[in-house]
Amino acid sequence: MKRFAAVILGIIVIISGAGCQVGEPDSEPDQNAAETLATATLPPPSEESPADTIRVAIRPEDDFHPLFPKHYATFSLLQLVYETLFDVTYDGRLEGVLAGSYRWSPDGLECWIGLEEDHYFHNGQAVTAEDARASLEQYLAFITAGEVDNVQAGPLNSFFQFTSFSGLERWRLQGYQNIHSSRVSEEGDLVITLNKADPLLPRLLLFPIVPESAAKIRSMNPPAGSGEWQVESYSAGGLVLAREGDGSVRRIEALVYPTAVEAAYGFDQGEIDLLLMDPSETALYADRSRIRKQRLEDGGYISLFFNDRQGGALTNRDALLYVLGADPELASMAAPFAYAGYPVFRGDFRLGGTAIPPVSVIKMPEGFGSTDSDTLDDEAGKPVTPDRPSFNLLVPQGLVPASLIDRLSTAFLKINRKLIVHYIEADDWQSALSQGRYDAALLVDVARFFPDPADYLDGLHALGLFSWTGEGGAGDQAVLQQARLVSLELTGRLENNVSSTAYAGSIFRTFESLPVAGLAATGTMVWYSIDVEGTMAGTWRKPYRGVEDLLVWRR
Repeated sequence: MKRFAAVILGIIVIISGAGCQVGEPDSEPDQNAAETLATATLPPPSEESPADTIRVAIRPEDDFHPLFPKHYATFSLLQLVYETLFDVTYDGRLEGVLAGSYRWSPDGLECWIGLEEDHYFHNGQAVTAEDARASLEQYLAFITAGEVDNVQAGPLNSFFQFTSFSGLERWRLQGYQNIHSSRVSEEGDLVITLNKADPLLPRLLLFPIVPESAAKIRSMNPPAGSGEWQVESYSAGGLVLAREGDGSVRRIEALVYPTAVEAAYGFDQGEIDLLLMDPSETALYADRSRIRKQRLEDGGYISLFFNDRQGGALTNRDALLYVLGADPELASMAAPFAYAGYPVFRGDFRLGGTAIPPVSVIKMPEGFGSTDSDTLDDEAGKPVTPDRPSFNLLVPQGLVPASLIDRLSTAFLKINRKLIVHYIEADDWQSALSQGRYDAALLVDVARFFPDPADYLDGLHALGLFSWTGEGGAGDQAVLQQARLVSLELTGRLENNVSSTAYAGSIFRTFESLPVAGLAATGTMVWYSIDVEGTMAGTWRKPYRGVEDLLVWRR
């Protein structure tokens, strides 16, 4: 009898266990769930160790020399191999990498940069100021030739290049053109001579440093670097990087995919573990569901500049801001990019967590607003669309996200304006802005150092659109310029005498008086496969930082 009872009890246990097995979901998960799931990685296989190799995607390149223009995915990977004189912290401070210090001559025309000792290239050669000088001279040669950010590979040109239209980029290039010469002092410092004083020079020295002997050699054989990762092998099909030290990932296999479309397909097929996308690619693929994603703000900024050729620029801006404030969906018109009223990161150390109030409009300006209905009746009683004043908008050719224009058109209909879009090629952008035959221009900017309101205003000036001198409240110009200088102090010797409250207030008052409406901050994106556990700790400037700490579980 006891044996019979034990058998019956065993059967009950088996049936109960079967009833607890995981079944099929009753419904499809939310499409946005992939953005927020913290456990998207499958559990590791039993009794296995994580793989020491991770596979990523890069794009076709004419060479693997880091000083020559590269696609964002390729250049980001090479940043693991090469170091720069200076870098930028996550909250916007300048920090030395190969450079340990810098100082200025009394007239501000010479910058003396001292290099840290005990830095070596992977070939055993010490990193010297001669290497930094040669790298600088070669980088300047690219600018003179107009090659900077001109991606040569044909398939890549199908994607929108923000830098081709950026006022910030134009202003940045003016900074390089201000460099007169460079030399190495008897003390072994790099000395850069300027045509006119520019205290912002260190922000331009963010390019990779390579050996002097390899600075001008453009080939598929990458020059020696001094970073934590080394090039183990290379070919037309990709790169293999390797490192020693802590971390699970010791090798990176970078496979070449001609386009983001093919790279995304390769990701879906399990050929790669990580997929890094630039802002244009992010705009196209951000809505893909069931993929674990990491979004990185990248310093890009999209805004509307209102032309005052016939007066009323601020009135036009205020009418649009009123509509955006009344319709939350329109406020995020640049989706998948996040709305941004100002060209500044929330994590900016100068803000210290202080919020900048939005430029809000509580009443629709006179002369705007929709008609009582979308259609009116003519004399015969037939419905007709009412005539609306036209509003001419200049837009960079190929802009992404393309849906932004449709949403802008809807917004202008709400203020009783008919939007007429004029798409302008990159070569004609400056000319079209200078002619002034438009009501507004859609501006796209890229901040290479860190988003800074003063930089944005200088970018407007570089485009010939506006001079921000005297705008805003009294003293606001001095506050913004002083705050910009504070970010350049390496050792903290320069006291930050600009309070967070004063800085935020100066930003608000300056932009409140500008005929500009902020729309969005752009970003980049990383896709993680289900075999990858963990998240990288990098920023858009160095997205692969921390890749060695990921766990890759092969199945």
